[in-house]
Amino acid sequence: MSSLTYLGTDPGASKYGNFINYYDFHPAKERLDGFPTNIWCVDKRDTRYACLDVGCNSGELTQNLWEFISANLRLKSDAAECGQIADCPKQSSVDEVKCMMLGLDLDQTLILRASEANTRKDLIHFKHCDIMNDVEVEQVVGNFFGVHNQKLDCDHKFDVVFLFSVTMWIHLNYGDPGLSKLLCTATKLSRNLIVIEPQLWKCYSAAKRRCTRAGGDGFPLLSNIKLRGNEAIEKEISKILSEAGFKKIAEFEEPKWKRKMLFFQHSSVRM
Repeated sequence: MSSLTYLGTDPGASKYGNFINYYDFHPAKERLDGFPTNIWCVDKRDTRYACLDVGCNSGELTQNLWEFISANLRLKSDAAECGQIADCPKQSSVDEVKCMMLGLDLDQTLILRASEANTRKDLIHFKHCDIMNDVEVEQVVGNFFGVHNQKLDCDHKFDVVFLFSVTMWIHLNYGDPGLSKLLCTATKLSRNLIVIEPQLWKCYSAAKRRCTRAGGDGFPLLSNIKLRGNEAIEKEISKILSEAGFKKIAEFEEPKWKRKMLFFQHSSVRM
């Protein structure tokens, strides 16, 4: 699919954010600076902690997330304030709980690179998938959980869904309804946490300029977008997630990149 390649000779002119050299400019480990250590909680009955990384690119951040969460998994009883941003000591062993990660991306070439560089193929999986295609999502997620030809229930959902710098690209290509659908899909796939790193509004204009300079259409839906500005987009994210039962439990600004990281948790989860 030619639309999945960058435009002209500029690797930064990507229509869907599938940059070929993304982590050269945004090192994966730096994205986890300031990440909370105490919200990755499991029940005593759990045997796995399942994570979904939407828009995983070439997989470096996905693998770093797996390492980080694996090192910080804790039993719910270990942290009276589990689910809040605080420094809670890790006490009980959760060695028997496997952290499993699924990374999805629209770009088949990036998925191939991620798979080739994968150091934990037993626990980290990368799959080509269009997050806006419900049939594809259900099939790929079903295969990950070993469920076929049936609806996914609570036992076949993820403990956490990550949306790192994904919202803008969906917003630019699918408009306000597309952003809403992406967020609703995340709520349907998560049974506990959703972590969102929305791009700043100024990034929308920058993406349009790069696309136009490289000979692209400059995202024609941008002029019809009603959700404009950082505050409006964040409010809409919180509104949609709140309607699905997710409450914002924390946010912080990444030290170097200055983007907000928003953490939501489902209200039914008792820590």
